[in-house]
Amino acid sequence: MATKRVVQVFCNACWNKSETVVEAVERLTLGSLEWDLCVEHRDRFGGMLSEALDIDEPMAISA
Repeated sequence: MATKRVVQVFCNACWNKSETVVEAVERLTLGSLEWDLCVEHRDRFGGMLSEALDIDEPMAISA
């Protein structure tokens, strides 16, 4: 009989702030650091990062 393993990932920012369990929808990786983020924190961090890099719109860069 086959078994299926289900893993639920929670937002690191929500947990660290108030120990709230919120499902993560995005994994952010910068070098060797990684964070799992919910929709709210993904959008908030994306806005802050865009501002810090002085980028008005997200842009995709392909190799």
